[in-house]
Amino acid sequence: MEAEQRAEIELAKTWESSVNLFCLGLIMKHLSETALRLAAIINSFVKGGLNAEEFEHDYLQGFLDQNRQPLNDREYKILAEMFFAVEDYCKYPEIRDDDDLDERGLYDRACQAINHLRLLGS
Repeated sequence: MEAEQRAEIELAKTWESSVNLFCLGLIMKHLSETALRLAAIINSFVKGGLNAEEFEHDYLQGFLDQNRQPLNDREYKILAEMFFAVEDYCKYPEIRDDDDLDERGLYDRACQAINHLRLLGS
């Protein structure tokens, strides 16, 4: 893939992420900026904008970012559970243990996390 094509793809991903973040901000006004960014990553995976490997990378990077604002206790509980689910994700069926998650299991946990984050504002 040429550098120009890669740049176009990255720009499209950045734009999609910005739109996703804006839309989630309208729905989840009650979340902190950090929780909203993590929710946007989760939502992008749930909506099919990220595959499981991209989601794993982006979510772990976002959650472990040392420069992020702190989460409140309720946000942290939900987003930390998602972090542990991402850690339990294993792409390779031949080495997956009984307590590891496949892509469907990760997707199910992501859906639960989004629903719990939505409920925080209720």
